[in-house]
Amino acid sequence: MIIGKEKQGSNALATQSIRVLLVSSHANDRVLIGHFLSQINGTNYVLSYAKSLKEGIQLIRRNTCDVVLLNYYWDNFKIGGRFVKKAKSVNST
Repeated sequence: MIIGKEKQGSNALATQSIRVLLVSSHANDRVLIGHFLSQINGTNYVLSYAKSLKEGIQLIRRNTCDVVLLNYYWDNFKIGGRFVKKAKSVNST
């Protein structure tokens, strides 16, 4: 899903899409994040969604994102740190 509004006469850097990966077990988070990203003018975002931590790591491994959004407390467990360590180990760029 491409989200954003391109400004008239913007340069090539401003028109490149930023690939955002949302890792969340809550489907309504995708709608909310998509809405927030759509409010930003001058930048396009490609929003991808992973509904599990395992799926999120697989997408990171395939280098499908520039930014990852993750709830640090996944289902009331503090797993964000472990997820970040795993993500860094599969894609160190």
